Amino acid sequence: MQPVVCHHNILPNKLTPNPMNHLHRPAKSDTLVPKLIFLLLASSLIASMSFSACHQVGDSVSGAIQDGQKSSQVVQTKHDANSQVVLADIQTLMDYEWVLVKAQKQGADIQTLSSVINQKQSILRFDEQNISYSLGCNTYAGDYQLTQGKLTLGAMMSTQMFCDDLSNIENKFHQRLQNSVLTVAKDTHGETATLTQTDGVEILTWQGKLTPTAKFGDPVLLFWEIQPQTVYCVDKQGHNQQCLQVRNVHYDELGIKTGAGAWRNFYGQIEGYQHDSSLRQIIRIKAFNHPKPHHEPVYLFDMAVETELVK
Repeated sequence: MQPVVCHHNILPNKLTPNPMNHLHRPAKSDTLVPKLIFLLLASSLIASMSFSACHQVGDSVSGAIQDGQKSSQVVQTKHDANSQVVLADIQTLMDYEWVLVKAQKQGADIQTLSSVINQKQSILRFDEQNISYSLGCNTYAGDYQLTQGKLTLGAMMSTQMFCDDLSNIENKFHQRLQNSVLTVAKDTHGETATLTQTDGVEILTWQGKLTPTAKFGDPVLLFWEIQPQTVYCVDKQGHNQQCLQVRNVHYDELGIKTGAGAWRNFYGQIEGYQHDSSLRQIIRIKAFNHPKPHHEPVYLFDMAVETELVK
């Protein structure tokens, strides 16, 4: 029987902190000091990667949940003939994760953004009240307003890592966003979209990918501990693989760890997770039911809750 993901209680703010609490107003640069055991925010700038591993779906969802319960004239760019360019609305902005793919001024490429575009290291996200972005180094976040496509930013805060020339580009990027006019065009099926950011003769183009929540609905949060070493296994199609060993971790309402389930092999993919055999980790995963029958759930890496360096 195809398992159904059921919701369970999300841990309190002790383990699910507001990312805004970990952002600082950009002033002087700080350096990051690595620690053996540390808490990380996913902030959501993780590169999209997939890790193929081994685990039966019935165990992965059902079992895991049982174990742990600037105003300007809009300049339109070229789009697909079947798409319609309209002023952006909040819901559409929220439904996609945006990556910068083109930046031009008076038809010429903006050279300071060329490396960001070529490396595809930017990310732009919206929720109902907040906006966050990164060009590959720091994360900037703050509130915003959208009025007939015009974007107005409030106070912005950021992490404070120093990344040579990129830091200066990031510090000034909010000026490009401020008071720009946003238009959007979705593809025929809505899986992708193009966001055009216009400020006079400067036009930035973002490519959007539909978020899992917009595609599949609200997720279940799971906490899995992952062993550093993988093991040999054979999946249900008879293919040989190196598999992750995982177990569910339990927390109480105060975010204190109370126990863990049994170790098991994991079949499937955890999108956004990259395994490191030198680390023992507890990670938070978003699990989504697939809308199509007989499809495995979709697992998305959310954040590392605990990371320990092992010998």
